Amino acid sequence: MSEWAELALRVGPGDGLVARHGEAVLVLVGIAAGQRRVAEELLDMTAEAAAVGGDLGRRLSRQVAGVIAREEPEAVPSFCLMAPASTGTAVVVHGDAEVDFDRLTANRTRGNPLLILFTGKHHVTVTARVAAVSPVGAVHVDSVQFDGVEVPRIALEYFANRYLQPKFGNAAGLDSTFPLRAHIATVIVGADKITITQR
Repeated sequence: MSEWAELALRVGPGDGLVARHGEAVLVLVGIAAGQRRVAEELLDMTAEAAAVGGDLGRRLSRQVAGVIAREEPEAVPSFCLMAPASTGTAVVVHGDAEVDFDRLTANRTRGNPLLILFTGKHHVTVTARVAAVSPVGAVHVDSVQFDGVEVPRIALEYFANRYLQPKFGNAAGLDSTFPLRAHIATVIVGADKITITQR
């Protein structure tokens, strides 16, 4: 019996859906009417892959990446998919947010000329892969879309290296690593944040 088979899933109240098929867990958050078809495809894909077995995390990650690439950004609901992989745990996180740059940059544009360029509210979509091979977790940002337009990778790297890493260290890059303890006790996905509690 694998370590995944012994995991317990506790779901709290909220706007979303949690599905567990064998050792694969899919969490869909706030599914809009125009996202139901893709949500159902993700659910079916997870169930079918779990029934086949094998390197579940690797196969599902690739299939889900294909769905994200094929669909329009607004058609894909925010989700998190977790499954065991041959090298640890495969996690795919896809979500979007509306960013209010006026609120975010209030009284902060001095010393950072890029912030003057961003005003108003904009729709931002980030697609990232997360992997955990004890004792290290890793996050790889695949893409960032700004109002439906993909931001060139070189611009993302410049922004991360110039503005995020000096303030937050290597945990704030496009390819980040962080230490993991032996066990994750809880993962709480909220409207504004994700909280991971480790034991």
